[in-house]
Amino acid sequence: MSFAFQVRNFIRANRFAYALIRFVRCDKKRWPCKSTCLTIEGYPRSANTFTYHFVTRLYPAEKIASHYHNIAALKESMRLGIPTVVLVREPLGAVVSLAQMNRCVSDVHAVGNLLEEWILYYSYVLSVASEIRVVSFQSVTEFPAEFARMLGGLLHTSLDDTQIDIAVNATYESMRLKEANKCLINGSLPSSVRNGEKTILLDQIRKLNRLASAQELYVKLTMSGDCS
Repeated sequence: MSFAFQVRNFIRANRFAYALIRFVRCDKKRWPCKSTCLTIEGYPRSANTFTYHFVTRLYPAEKIASHYHNIAALKESMRLGIPTVVLVREPLGAVVSLAQMNRCVSDVHAVGNLLEEWILYYSYVLSVASEIRVVSFQSVTEFPAEFARMLGGLLHTSLDDTQIDIAVNATYESMRLKEANKCLINGSLPSSVRNGEKTILLDQIRKLNRLASAQELYVKLTMSGDCS
């Protein structure tokens, strides 16, 4: 890995170094703090946005930390004793989707770095799995009502079925409208262009030596958390 890659990931895994970055950027949104009710994090393209919107509909008056996609945010959340949920998507799907979003389909080195960052991120997640909730991409997107009930137990709150159903329907509609406003390439829905890129990326990633390590790590994560 390059020196720049190592520096980037050192900063993103260190609470103090990342605090300096946030200070320079004047970044205060969605960072875990004492008033945070829940932290929702995960590698990019792992249903972070869907889950964030769903949870904010379930708990509209609460502060939810989300979307930093780094280890520093997890460390800060755990330091403050905030209930923390980490979303995990299988590595092939997550890296392919992020590579398409970053427009680096033909850059084998960049794609390899994305896979390595997936491994670094979830290696840490696995090391603290007993202190957080690990939830699969499929669990939250396909069975959001069950996920909501799990959250109710985690946060010691009561959510009735009507409230959950309203939040589920509103979130699906919100995401549908969000996707409708994107171009085909930048969206998350299948298209001939995206399918062609996906084929190229799958072929590239399957040739990477580190894929086996990522897949083994994913299996361990699914065994450690609320994954289905």
